[in-house]
Amino acid sequence: KGRYFWNQRNEEGLRKAIHFFESAIQEDPEFALPYSGLADSLTLLSFYEIVPASQAMPSARRAALKAIELDPNLAEAHASLADILLHFDRDWQAADHEYRRSIQCNPGYALGYHWYANLLAAKGQHEAAHIAIMHALKIDPVSIITLVWAGVTSHLAHRFDEAIKHYQSALELDPHFIWAHMYKAQALEQKGDFKESLREFETTIQLAGGNQCVKA
Repeated sequence: KGRYFWNQRNEEGLRKAIHFFESAIQEDPEFALPYSGLADSLTLLSFYEIVPASQAMPSARRAALKAIELDPNLAEAHASLADILLHFDRDWQAADHEYRRSIQCNPGYALGYHWYANLLAAKGQHEAAHIAIMHALKIDPVSIITLVWAGVTSHLAHRFDEAIKHYQSALELDPHFIWAHMYKAQALEQKGDFKESLREFETTIQLAGGNQCVKA
């Protein structure tokens, strides 16, 4: 349930996810996996500026480190820590190490590749980022957020038509997924298709309903 609500990528879903992860921890404090989920939820609350980083990130780090302490080979835990190192500490070298460790622990964990693609794209390594995100999609082809990030990865490499195809694939799975509309609007704008871009931005605003939205 925690991961289901976490995948909704909005404030309500994240707060519900935290509730379920904390409940799982109360049931079994020695179970590593919910600590990773808690860390990921807190990280996104900070990333979306719903909760100040100074409030959320120390708790996220403690949860990620606790998960690693309980299970040093848990891929999810290393990916959680890597995301904190990337987005909060801005320590790209340490984040790279933890993403690689996550993939080493479990080559079948799609988010390890997905988030590693974030770092590679930020470093301008677009071909490597493309390989990583497509590997994530091969593992989990119906992950809406991974489809969106595949679009972002193509977008950052200035492959706008390819990006739009990924965003459209995400919208086929969920026509109301805000991030897909928002990033599709940006790609259309880059192509010079301002009429369609405006339509997508308007859809994004309507779906947001004045609430804060979400991360890839």
